[in-house]
Amino acid sequence: MSHEVIIENIKSELDHIDKAALRSIWEIIDKSKRQSTGASIPVAASTDRSKPLQFVGENLTLEEFERLSLKERTMLKGHLKKQNERWLQESFSELDAAWLLVVDGKILASGNSLRNKPKPPELLLILNGTRC
Repeated sequence: MSHEVIIENIKSELDHIDKAALRSIWEIIDKSKRQSTGASIPVAASTDRSKPLQFVGENLTLEEFERLSLKERTMLKGHLKKQNERWLQESFSELDAAWLLVVDGKILASGNSLRNKPKPPELLLILNGTRC
């Protein structure tokens, strides 16, 4: 089987996955290619910095997750953790915040001092506003 046929098969398998998860999978593939060739390009260098960094959840169905090997799951979780850490760092910097309240990748509240973080009753009000 040629590389082109294998790539097309993989693309058809991943066709139904949302763009953020697909982008994460491709970055994992790029990283594993660099590791196997001994290249030392950091993961961040392969991302498009012209687009704003976004928080990314796993976004995989249970069936998709179960099809991944343990190594693939670990790599995916590690990549998503790094990307989300970068997203959080950028968000803290942009907002000049000491704290953030994040739900599903959306910043619901922030503050420039730990003294003004929401108390439990305020948190409940904020979080109740997120329910559909």
